[in-house]
Amino acid sequence: PGEAAAWALYAPLAAPGGPFWYAQVGQTLDGRIATASGDARDVSGLGGLRHLHRCRALAEAVIVGVRTALGLLDDVPLAQICIANTDGASLVPSDWLARQRELADEGWDAVLGRVQPDLADLPEALHRAITGAVATPGERIYGANLGLRASAYVAAGGFGSAAEHEDQRIVAAVRRTGARVTASIASPVLT
Repeated sequence: PGEAAAWALYAPLAAPGGPFWYAQVGQTLDGRIATASGDARDVSGLGGLRHLHRCRALAEAVIVGVRTALGLLDDVPLAQICIANTDGASLVPSDWLARQRELADEGWDAVLGRVQPDLADLPEALHRAITGAVATPGERIYGANLGLRASAYVAAGGFGSAAEHEDQRIVAAVRRTGARVTASIASPVLT
């Protein structure tokens, strides 16, 4: 009986065909997905963790948080790791990661990239106003196009648990460490 139930649950994930996206999320009753220290182990329980690892075994790619990724790369110096941040509703250009890496290789610890709003469904007047604001020279912080050297990220204390403006908060914290920050208009992200 247990084997049949497992097959019924996981077989669709292993079936051939087009792309198949799924998410496994553990959450507490108060809406948290991790403990205050960032540990998610105690949130999902043993059954949730077993389910997560079964799903990961079937996946071609797994999205994890920054702390998890850095833990997996603990043999690589933090100064050699670039964290390229965007969001699920954005489309990055094909040269985006290469451009983030180039700027890191030039010695920048944080790269504040530009975004281009998806204006397809907006009225013309709003389209012009937004396009002008995004094209205006100067430094802006967009979490949808933010590159951070891992050493700067860790020195700044990470993203923390802010409900909003986490991009602005981490850039301010990175600056307080004395890290080098630049703005780039190359490779804007469509969001």
